[in-house]
Order: sequence, then structure tokens, then C-alpha cells
Amino acid sequence: MSTSMLSDISASSSVSMAAGSNWFAGAASRSVVEASVLRSGQGDYLVRESSKGTNYVLCLNDGGAPLSFQIQREGAAFIFTGRAFRSMTSLIEFLRSTPLMGQAGNPVILGMPAPLLASTPAGSR
Repeated sequence: MSTSMLSDISASSSVSMAAGSNWFAGAASRSVVEASVLRSGQGDYLVRESSKGTNYVLCLNDGGAPLSFQIQREGAAFIFTGRAFRSMTSLIEFLRSTPLMGQAGNPVILGMPAPLLASTPAGSR
């Protein structure tokens, strides 16, 4: 089996494992994920599939405003701010103990996974 095939299998199983996680929103829309995160507490978050390509987006509640970070997928690796992780789960575990820079320049630590809303609430964008 080629290295590229192994990479594809490894990346697929990493995503499959994430699909069973309560922080993975799959193909949920940006508006649904943002609304879900904003109904939760400071630092609460979800990860969704990007609407563009094979990448992902981490969305978290930063003091009542949605804050999004891109997660790139390169072969079997998940790249976040230039650092490679073997799985999405290992990336989330790392972020639970590593502050992110919030919109106001304050550190934000990942809280709990936000409950995913069934649909976009009336009046949201």
C-alpha cells in the first residue's frame, strides 16, 4: 500500500472518530454553528466542515461574538496555526490547554462543546 493511500486512510479514520464526538458539527452551516456556539458559554465551541474544500473551521464563543479559526487538512495531518496534529481529537485536546487569542486580544481557552441547534433560529443571519 502506498504512503499516500495510508495517509488518506489515516485522515479518514481521524475524521470518522471526530464524527462521533460531541464537538464535531459535520457539514452544519456556518450560521447554525455560530448560533449554537453563541447560545453557550464563554469559550464553548464546535468544529464544522468548511464549505470550501476538505478543511475545517473551529468556531468558539468569544465573549458573545463568534470567533472562527481555519484548520487545514494536508494528507493525514490537521494543520492549525502552522502546527501539525495527527488527528482532530489531538488538536482539540491541545487547544483545551492552550489559550487562543480572542478578538479583543484577550486569551480564550476552549470550554465545553456547544449543543448543536437543529436549525438556524428565526431572526439570525
